[in-house]
This record gives sequence, structure tokens and C-alpha cells, in this order.
Amino acid sequence: MTTPDLVGIVIAAGGSARMGRPKALLPLGDTCLLQAHIDAMAGFVSEVVVVVGSRQEEVVAALRPGSARIRHNPDWATTDPADSVRRAAQALGDGQEALVTPVDVPPPSPGLLGALTARTGALVPRGPAGDGHPVRLGATELRVLRRGDRLERGLRTLLRDAPRHDVPFDVAVDFDTPDAWSRFLRTRVTAE
Repeated sequence: MTTPDLVGIVIAAGGSARMGRPKALLPLGDTCLLQAHIDAMAGFVSEVVVVVGSRQEEVVAALRPGSARIRHNPDWATTDPADSVRRAAQALGDGQEALVTPVDVPPPSPGLLGALTARTGALVPRGPAGDGHPVRLGATELRVLRRGDRLERGLRTLLRDAPRHDVPFDVAVDFDTPDAWSRFLRTRVTAE
């Protein structure tokens, strides 16, 4: 069920140096990882905003036209992910909230998205290995980002006291290397 004041934000601005190719473009089924994130969120949010940086033309060209609003972080090489989230937040209305995920994690399941959209305000999923993604930023957290406050520990600063939503599966998985990506694909096939 789409929530009108809730937007999805996918951060796909990094250089993917350890992966050796853009993580956003990693093949997943019949699409790329970034499009899989957009598709997963589409039924739960009013729109998806993607923040691009490195190789932006190539990344945007791989997306289904009209599936996401694109924001560019020209400072992607010298800033942290919270700055990319800030770029997206600047395009949102004051009362909106957001589900935020980096592109280099598994696309969220409908069950997890349903749990995160059933509440309002900041919320962090927590699995057996710890906190993960996507996180929910409330209107208050997005206002702080739009103000441009320096966040010592990035989004962790904003979410330090946010409630946790416990899930029985790992939400702390990421893919920074080809080996990590291969492991994910093997476990994904096993789980399906």
C-alpha cells in the first residue's frame, strides 16, 4: 500500500572502487540492482528518489524511464552518504518522511517494507547481525538534514535513539567486493 507522505531514497552515488564496477548496475535477475531497489519500494512509497554521482549517465541510462526521480551529488567523491541523503531531502516537502537505503544492500522484502511503512517517524530494522537497511527517517530527521547540520557519524547520529524493529533475518548485509556479491547471489538462489 502506497503511503502518500513517504518517499523512497536510494543512494547510488559512490565510485564502487572495491567492486571494480558500478554497484548500481550489478545484474540481478532480469534487471540491475538499482532498478530492483526502485521496484521493491514502488508499491510502498509515493515516489523513489535516486541520488547518483560517479558514472551518473551510465547509471541513469540503465533505469526504466520514469521509475525514479534523479538527484545528482556532484561532490560524491569527497562527501559521505549522509550528504547524498541531504541532496534527496532538499527535494522533499517539509512533512514528508523517507525510507533510505544504499544501493549496495539486498533490495528490501515486501514484509520488511510493510513493517517500516506501518509506523511514522524514525525507525531502524535490526536483524541477528545488527542494524540494517532500509531505515526510516521521520520529518524531524529530514529537516535536520535539509538544514545542513554536520553529522559526526552520518545518519547514525540522527538514528542513535530511533526505535528498532526486530526482524528474524539479516538486514546488515552489504556488497563491497565481487566476493561479497557472489556470496549474496549464492544465498539468494538457495533461499528462493
